Amino acid sequence: MKALFFVVIFLLVMPISFASLEITSNFKEKYNLGDIIESSVRITAEKYTEGLIKATLKCTDKEVLYYAAPISMEQGETKTVEIPSVKAFSDGACNVRIDIENLDGESLDGITSENFNVIDKIELEFSLDKSDALPGDTIKVSGNANKENSKLDGSLIIKFDENEDKSDFKGGDFSHNIKLDKTIKSGEHIVIVQVRDGYGNYNEQSSNIHVKAVPTKLEFEIAKQEFEPVDTPLIKVILLDQAGDDINENINVKLYEKKLLKDKIAWEGDVKANEEFKVELPTNTPPGDYVFVSDFNKLEAEKMVEILQYKKIEMRVEGQNVIVKNAGNVKYNGEATIILEKDGESFLINKKIKLDVGEEMKISLAKEVPSGNYKVNLPEDALQDNNSNKEVVIGGGKNGLGGITGAIIGGFGALVKRPKIASVIMLIVIILLVIYFNRKRIKKLLG
Repeated sequence: MKALFFVVIFLLVMPISFASLEITSNFKEKYNLGDIIESSVRITAEKYTEGLIKATLKCTDKEVLYYAAPISMEQGETKTVEIPSVKAFSDGACNVRIDIENLDGESLDGITSENFNVIDKIELEFSLDKSDALPGDTIKVSGNANKENSKLDGSLIIKFDENEDKSDFKGGDFSHNIKLDKTIKSGEHIVIVQVRDGYGNYNEQSSNIHVKAVPTKLEFEIAKQEFEPVDTPLIKVILLDQAGDDINENINVKLYEKKLLKDKIAWEGDVKANEEFKVELPTNTPPGDYVFVSDFNKLEAEKMVEILQYKKIEMRVEGQNVIVKNAGNVKYNGEATIILEKDGESFLINKKIKLDVGEEMKISLAKEVPSGNYKVNLPEDALQDNNSNKEVVIGGGKNGLGGITGAIIGGFGALVKRPKIASVIMLIVIILLVIYFNRKRIKKLLG
C-alpha cells in the first residue's frame, strides 16, 4: 500500500511529455542587425496533440514573438516545421525559443536554440597610398567593407578636413581620390571613412596624412630704410608656407654694399625667420646704399637700405695725452675743446681736428698747461671711455702765457661751457696780453 502511494506521487510530479522537439536549423555565430535568421524544428508527438506552435526571438534587451500557428499531430507522428525567417532587430546575445501550447494557452513543451550574437558593426578596413604629402598631391584611399552574412547595401562617406564625399555603396572593395588644395595648411590632417546601412550597422576608421610646409614667400620687413651705423634697426625676415603660415626656420642674412655686391659683406648672421633681430654695424661702416640678401629653398629676398653719414670723434686720456680718433664713417674736420681744472681754475685747450676715417691724433697736455694735478673734462659730444674725466698729473708743463691765460679763463666759468665763444675771448685776451707786454715798443713805434 505504501509503495502504491509513492508511485502515485511520482506520476503526479513527473512532467508529462506530449512531444519531443529537436531544432534542425544551423544558426550562425554572428549576425548583423537586419540579417535574416532562419530556424526549423522536428516534432515527434508522444500522444495526440492539438494546439499552437510559437517562435520567439529573445535578445539581451528585447524579445519578440514573431510566429504562431495551429498544429495538430497524431500520436507517434513526426513532423518538421519550417519557421518563417525573422530579421535581427537588437544587438547582443540572442536565441530562438520554440514552444507548443494547448488551446488553453498551457505550455506542452518547448526548446531553446544555442545563443548567437547580433552585432551592429560593419567590417571595414582601408589604407592610403602615402602618409606624407605635398600641397596639390592626390591621395588614393583604398579599402573594403562588408557585413557578416549578407551584402552591405548602404552608404560610403569619406571625410577630409571640411570636405565630405558621400556615395551609395553595395559593399566590397572601394577606391577614392582626395585632391589636396595647393594652399592647404601644413601639418597633420585626418582622413575618415564611414560606412552605414539602413538597419543601424555602422563603422568608422581614420588615418593621418602629414602635409609638408612648402616655402612660398620670403621677404624683409624693416622699420627704417635709412640709418646711421650706430643705430640698431629692428629687422624681420618673413618666411611663409603655402597657407600663409609662419615657417620658423633658421635663415642666413647678409648685408652687402650695393656697389660691391657679393664682394664685400658688411654684416652676416643666422636668424630665426619671423622674429625681429638687430643689426649692429661698426661705426666706420661707409655711408651709401646697401642691400640685405637672404635665400631659402630656391626663394630669394632683397631689401635696399641707406647708411647715412656719421661724424663722430672718440677721445680718451692716456697718461699726459688725449688721444683723438675719428670714430665716424667720413672725414672729420672740426674743433674740440678740452677743459682742465685745478684749484678752482679752468684751462681751456681748443684744437683743430682733421682726421680720416679711423685715423688718430695725440694732444699733449703737458705742452698746454703748467705742471700740476688736473681734472680732465673731454667734450660731451665726443665718444669717451671709462678713463675720461679723471685726475691726471702733468709734469714739466709750459709756463708764462699758458698759466696766465688759464687763470684768466678760469674767471669765465660760464663761458667754459660754450667753447666757440670761449675761443674768441681767449684770442682777444691773448692779443691784449701781447699789447700789454709790448706797450713800450708800440708807444715808441707810434712815436
